[in-house]
Amino acid sequence: MATKSNKISKQWIRETCADFRAFLDETNFPDPERLGERGPIFKYPEWLIMFVAILSVELKIKSYVQIYKMALRYWDIIAEDMDLSPISGRQLRFRLKKSVISMESQQRSFFSYFLSLSEDRTISADKMMNKAKGPVWHKKQKDLGIIPKGLRGVDQKATWCKSNADRWVYGHGSFSLTSHKHPVLGCFL
Repeated sequence: MATKSNKISKQWIRETCADFRAFLDETNFPDPERLGERGPIFKYPEWLIMFVAILSVELKIKSYVQIYKMALRYWDIIAEDMDLSPISGRQLRFRLKKSVISMESQQRSFFSYFLSLSEDRTISADKMMNKAKGPVWHKKQKDLGIIPKGLRGVDQKATWCKSNADRWVYGHGSFSLTSHKHPVLGCFL
């Protein structure tokens, strides 16, 4: 059985990186120089860490070890025109886990950019339910706050929702907006 190879072209990385940098510049996205007010100054800019995360999503890489190996493999392209040695695995893992910029500010700036692209304001919205990990907690028992004996690992933050595709789902809802004019995902909650 052949193994699946996770590779992308160097040209795609260059083009995507240029588009990503242009997007960050256009939206005046903050690029902090340090962690907090008194933390050490970053050797590797925040946009670079975010771009490594984008590549890991594109290649469907989930473990930090594999993300680090991918970053090393494409480092000459990722950090092109920058005099930077490859980031250590420990620092990359720390920076990915403790991203300085909150997800809400990223989403807010991305969505404002999205609205500026969509002149006609025609958008589509969709909600999708993702099943919760663990067992199902029945609605009547959940409303009463009763967790039956033997029901271990139940997700207490999940909710019930009816889906036309999957019928009743116990889990979490994600909501997305997109423009009709530009094929850009505007918001994803």
